[in-house]
Amino acid sequence: LIDYIQNLINTEKKCLDDGITIIFYTFVNMKKNLAHHIFLLVICLFSSIPSVGKPVANADSLLKWGEKDYYNELYSDAVDKYLKCIEKARNDGDDYHEAYALCEIGMVYTRLNDYQRSVFYLQKGFELARKSGCREVEGKAAAHLAAVYAFNDKLAEAKKYYAIEQKLPHVSEGLRQYFLLYNKALITQLSGQSDKALQLHRQTLRCVDRFHLNKHYASSVYGLIVYLYLDKGNIAMAKDYCEKYRTFIGKDGRVFME
Repeated sequence: LIDYIQNLINTEKKCLDDGITIIFYTFVNMKKNLAHHIFLLVICLFSSIPSVGKPVANADSLLKWGEKDYYNELYSDAVDKYLKCIEKARNDGDDYHEAYALCEIGMVYTRLNDYQRSVFYLQKGFELARKSGCREVEGKAAAHLAAVYAFNDKLAEAKKYYAIEQKLPHVSEGLRQYFLLYNKALITQLSGQSDKALQLHRQTLRCVDRFHLNKHYASSVYGLIVYLYLDKGNIAMAKDYCEKYRTFIGKDGRVFME
């Protein structure tokens, strides 16, 4: 019986089903002790074979796992999965997922306020997407580059990528509409048009609700509104939006309160 199971393992992947079948019929025939030993044998034999029961993650799976970690603020884990996605995509000649993962790493560094690294990865993602014709990822990268340059007070570069963003699709229509409003509001705010920027920020928040986007997209807008009211000297409204911001960010919102 041991030789039979070993032979199945060595020859066919369907052997796991065969091994389970043997265990089942042995148990049904009231030979419980033997069934238990066979079960342990099958588990031991299969655990020594990496390809059995451990499917190789494809680039798309790695990307999704990375996104899950990103939204859970597990940034180091997210970057690790994105890098594995890039490696897998390169080996498979998959420009789409490679460019996408490069952009995602750029987003992680944006969240960590490391704008130099953020631009580096976003730019690489943008260039690869443009070269390979992945227009949705190109649009995604342009949108994030516009925002990052705006955060760094590089208005000319922000406007440049915002103009590119306007001509391109995005990975989803909801995110396209969001970033078109978000970046327009950000550029308007940096240009000193605070009242118009505030109107655009509120439109952006409505866009988050309309398309049921992740809460992080709203929290970023609330943070910008807090700064806007602080610049206007309206501390009461700044505190009000800070409380809204804190409902999304948690303890980090205390920084604004202080």
